[in-house]
Amino acid sequence: MPSFSRRLPYGLTLLAPLALAACSSSGAGLTGLDEVVDTDLLVESGYTLDPETQRIAEEVADRGANADMATVLPVSGVGTYNGEFGAVIDRDPDHSSIYGDTEIMVNFGNRNVSGEFTPVEGRDSESPASPFAMTGTLVVDGLLTGSEIDGTLAGEIYAGAIGPFNVDTDLDGAIGGGSTGVVGTFDGDFSFGTTVYPIEGVYYAE
Repeated sequence: MPSFSRRLPYGLTLLAPLALAACSSSGAGLTGLDEVVDTDLLVESGYTLDPETQRIAEEVADRGANADMATVLPVSGVGTYNGEFGAVIDRDPDHSSIYGDTEIMVNFGNRNVSGEFTPVEGRDSESPASPFAMTGTLVVDGLLTGSEIDGTLAGEIYAGAIGPFNVDTDLDGAIGGGSTGVVGTFDGDFSFGTTVYPIEGVYYAE
């Protein structure tokens, strides 16, 4: 399947099927992405986010507000989308924010959705000037129905040498028209041993 390349600030190469460029991206009677996906989840959360997570949250919100659901999709082939995610772990009264890279593969033939989220860095609200490196992999497992994605995002990640932290969340998303790509949210549990905190996040990939 033909593809085109773009660049993110991180230098990620973004791949998306040219076939999606034929999808409508605006117009009367179409469904806005933010009508299907809560793309304002983090920008309206009330948390103080680190600059990178804030930027990603605003990017997702902007895409949701300015694009519609795709109305035409390929019927075969695999689309590979790359982008970023941002999330917050609520450790009431404190919280942590993390961000990283996303890769999502959509099989337009069998409608399966797969991929990986790879965390890069995190910060605790009580020590925002001290970021810590993160490693590990979260696995996407879902299905495409129409232009909507429904699935799970789960796996183990580490904060420096500390971990593993187990992540078990529900993931949703939608494919936008034109070159919008995929936007979505996830929420569920972030656990370490017997301690469980809620986690919620947003992502985009194109």
